Formats: sequence, structure tokens, C-alpha cells
Amino acid sequence: MAEDFPDLRVCALIPCLDCAPTIASIVRHARTLVEIVWVIDDGSTDGTADVAGEAGAVVLRHAQNRGKGAALLTGLAAARAKGFSHAVTLDGDGQHDPAEIPALIAAARSQPTALVVGARRFPRENVPRASRFGRWWSNLWVSLETGRRLSDTQSGMRVYPVKPTLALNLRPSRFEWEVEVIVRTCWAGAPVIEVPVAVRYPPGRRSHYRPYYDSMRISRLHCRLFLSGPAAPAPLATGVGVGVFIGCSPLYGLHSLIGLFLARLLRLNALAVLFGTQVSFPVIAPLLVTACVQVGRRLRTGQWLARPGTLDVAAAGDFLADWALGGAVVGAMLAVLLGSLTYAAALAWRRRPAPAEPRWTGRSLGTRLGYEIFHQALRLLGRRAGYLMLWFVVPYYLLFARAARRQSDAYLARVLGPRGWWRRQIDVGRHFMAFGRSIVDSVLVMQGRSAEFAFQHEHVEYIHQSYAEGRGLILLSAHVGTRALGGEFLSGLKLNLVVYDNEAEGIRRFYARLRAGDAPRVIVANDGLLASIEILGALSRGEAVAMLADRTRVGRSLVLPFLGEPANFPAGPFLVAVLSGAPVVITFGMKDGARRQHFYAVPPRTLGAVPRERREQAIEEAARWYVAELESFVRRCPYQWYNFYDFWAPGP
Repeated sequence: MAEDFPDLRVCALIPCLDCAPTIASIVRHARTLVEIVWVIDDGSTDGTADVAGEAGAVVLRHAQNRGKGAALLTGLAAARAKGFSHAVTLDGDGQHDPAEIPALIAAARSQPTALVVGARRFPRENVPRASRFGRWWSNLWVSLETGRRLSDTQSGMRVYPVKPTLALNLRPSRFEWEVEVIVRTCWAGAPVIEVPVAVRYPPGRRSHYRPYYDSMRISRLHCRLFLSGPAAPAPLATGVGVGVFIGCSPLYGLHSLIGLFLARLLRLNALAVLFGTQVSFPVIAPLLVTACVQVGRRLRTGQWLARPGTLDVAAAGDFLADWALGGAVVGAMLAVLLGSLTYAAALAWRRRPAPAEPRWTGRSLGTRLGYEIFHQALRLLGRRAGYLMLWFVVPYYLLFARAARRQSDAYLARVLGPRGWWRRQIDVGRHFMAFGRSIVDSVLVMQGRSAEFAFQHEHVEYIHQSYAEGRGLILLSAHVGTRALGGEFLSGLKLNLVVYDNEAEGIRRFYARLRAGDAPRVIVANDGLLASIEILGALSRGEAVAMLADRTRVGRSLVLPFLGEPANFPAGPFLVAVLSGAPVVITFGMKDGARRQHFYAVPPRTLGAVPRERREQAIEEAARWYVAELESFVRRCPYQWYNFYDFWAPGP
């Protein structure tokens, strides 16, 4: 309805990967037709972003290639944030002519809620045969899934209504995203309009479509969409009801085929129909058939069916007639009953609170008893046995810690770049295993069993020289490597550990039991002002304060680029550094082999004596220094950074 979009504001989105030779001319032409042009650089390595920026585009960058669907979602989110109602999309490789944009926008103005697709007019020359077949194959499946006949479901030149498209809540993916958005738009009841557009396949054009890999992804998507169908409560309930009705008929052996045919004909959820036909599964079938035959006989003759003596042709005919009639009645009753129950269940499921993307809350997986057993086992059995236990513990977490597994995969994609599905699963397993080994190593070091390792240190003198100045010392690290390793090189320092409340009591108990004579003082960061007073007091007494500065839970945060995208870091450690004037040393410990542990420190910085008007700038500069060192570490040791939550999610 046009009244839903009183002010049609249109922008252009151009997702691209290594399109430096063609992107400039496309941007310049598109800028004459729309208000703003966004280029989403999806991990290019040929300078595409610089060329697009010089041509006048606003560039959004993905540090690593994440796929066309992810790039389009990034662009649509930016368009919504700037108040645009519609976004026209075209590829950056030159196959789409920006001169076609006015025709697409005109179609969008006529039906503002519609998804407008530019149906490509394929010329006879220069069009790859694979492109023709791919379009035909995708069109066929979309027709089966939606009942609508479209001529080009793979065209990337479109006009999206921004808010309705984002409301579909599609996951970021690759080329298959453009097909899924058509299917789900149809399921949502919105119109899909096709407008003929020209297409160019110049000689030497480089396609990023991988025939085997991307075709398999698209085929998997179509199988999932065909089986799942519309998931609204009414289609699900109707599908189950139709399936139940079919399952009560005497057409055994044909129930599934008839169900799939009717699902296609009536545009129902095929999986729901198939589920409903299973009302006649073997355990229930004798009871169901008996009920249908008895009801049919009663309706036909007014009498219940007595136990038959002999079965001849006439009796068999009567039996089937009773079954068919009774099956229609019983099937209709069961269809209404089970369909209503399905509708109620689906409605309740749909109204459930949407799960928020997990953020770090300070809680860890596992129980206190489990950790205690683990510690005692290490004390008795040693490092090798601890590593062996991980082969039983890590698979458990890989299976049941789904959010942590998903966030590990997202983090590794930023560090390692795009990889195949199997490679990604192996890398996540390596990440979890490295985390487990770091826990084993830290416990052994804290138990005083350092002889099991070979230690190497680098620039530890920075720590002791800065501490000797008597102004206090701030040690910054992160959730990386073997965190307890620093204790081997901090002898002679009066140490304070800043931790969150969920960790404090466990650390106190652990040190009290294992190293009572050398236990650091624990300061709880959640205490806010009190914690700040304690930290500044310790520094004023010339003591060392150790903090992990890569997690934000309470207090103010800073948004800084990390691994190519904005992330939140706590401002507190750097504010303390500015206020106290104490030297700051960044330290990291890493595992560098089965037994080798490597600890190093970077040259110290002092942030004191900063005028009030420059304080914010000094805090941000210090945080950027820390983030740069952390990024250098994780690129060097990608499997040794242990933050298993959405680190790049917007702050609270």
C-alpha cells in the first residue's frame, strides 16, 4: 500500500568483491539517479574500497569475505539507520546497467511493499550456459515452493523495501540469500514484481560464483524450503490437518505422494502434510482402521460391524466402502482436532520472546564440583593425563555449547578468512582444545608444577624496571594463552588482581589453598567507585595492579576497530592509567609447543599529567594502543584468544 511509504527514499547498494576495474563507473552513474550509493566491500584485496570511495560512494567494509547475503544485510541495515525506505541493488562487476534503475524505482513506487526483481534479458552471445541452466533450475524450485511463476529468481538487480526485508530475519549467507528472500517474501504474502532489464557479460568478466560449492548450498536451501514451507500457524495447522485426513484414507502406500501433491497444489507446508499422514503409522494403524470401518458401517447400514466369518469379494468391497466413508468422517474429526492443537502450539511458539544474541555475562560453563574434580585429577595425574581428559571434555562442549561454538566460528572467520565447512568445524575444535589446554597449563602452574614446562620470556625487564620506579604499575593482558604464566616472572611484586565478582571467590580459595604465602590481593571490579578507590590506592602505594582489558561488563566502554569491525572495550583500565600516572605494561603469555610457554611484555607507556581537556583523547589513544597489541597477538596465535560470545555485538 502506497500510504505505508508516503516518502519513498531510495538508495543504492553495491555488494562487491575485487571489482576495482569496474566499480568507479557504476558508482558515478548510480549517484546521478539516487540520493546515496553504498558500496559494501566484502573482503576485497585489489583496492576496490579506495576506488569506490574516490568515485563518491560511502564504503562499508567486511574485513573478510562473508558472502553476498551478508553484504546485502549490512547495506540494508545502513539504509534503515539513515531512514531510507527502499534500496536498489546491483552487482559491482558491470553486468547490470545503472540506466535501468529508474524503471525499477517506478515499479516500486506503484507497489511500495513489493520486492522488485530485474528479470534479465539474456542475449544469445556471451552468456555462460551455466547461468542459463542455473536460472531455469532455481525458477523451477521457487515455483514449487511458492506456486508463483517467476522468470529470474537469481537476478541481483532489485529494489528491496528496507524494513519489510529486514523483518524477514534472514541469516547472513552467500548467493542463496537472494533466492531465499524471494521465497519468504512470497510466503509473507507480499507481491514480487519483475521488470525486464538488460544484462552484460563482457569478455574477461570474473565471476565469484563457485559452481560446485555454491550450487550445493542453493540446492540445500531449496530442499529445506520445500520441506519446511510457510511456517505461520495457519499454514502449519492446515498442512497437518490435510495430512491427517489423507492418512485416514484406505490408500495405503500412496499417502505421502498424495500429501506432497496436495501441498504443492494448495501451497501448504509439505513437511507438515507429511507429518500429518503419519497418523496411520503401524502401531496406530489397526486401531485407526477399525474405527474408520466401524463408523463407515454404522453410517451405511445403521449397525456396527460384527466379527467377519469369511472374506469374499463382496465382503472386501463392503469393507473398503466402510473404510472410505468412515475414513472421511474420522479423518475430518481428527484433522480439526490435531490441526487446532498444531495451530495453538505454533502460535505459542511464535509469541515466545525472541532469544537475544548471547553476550558475556561473567558466567562460565561447568560447575564448581566439576572444576574441583578436574583440579584434583591434574594434581594426581599430571599434564599428559589432563590433555587426554580433554578429548572427552571438549566434544561435550562442542555438542552442547552451541552459542560458544557459533561465536568461535565467527571469530575465526575474521582472523583466518573464508574456509570450507569441514575446515571451519576442525578450526572450532582446535580453538576449544587450545582453551582446554590453557586451563590445564594454568592450573598446573598455579599448583607449583612449573617443572612440567619449558619457559621462555621476552622483555620481562620492562615490568621490573617500571615497578622499581615506585609509582605503581598497571599490567594489562587479555583472555589469551596461559594467563597464569605471568606469575612465574612477577616474583618480588606486590600484586593486585582486578576480577569480576563471579571469579573473585574462586580465585581467593584457589590461592589460599595452593599458594597461601604468595597470594595476590583480589579487587572486585563490580564494586564500581569502591574498586576504583582500591585500585588507585594500591598504585599510590607503589603496588602492581593486573587487569584483563578485553571484556566489557560494567561501566563505560569504548568502541574501537578490532579485526576489521567495531568492538567494545572497557574504558576503566585506561581511565585509571590516566588518573594515576602509573606506567602501563601490556603482557601476553602463549603456548608455543607441547611444553613450551612463551611470556612477553611490550615497552611501557606513562599516561599521567594529562590536562583535563585532553583526558578523553589520552584514554582513547591508550585503548587503541592496547587493541593494536591484542590484534597483533590474535593474528599470530588465532586459536589462543578465549572470548566465546559475540564480541562485536553493540554494547548494552
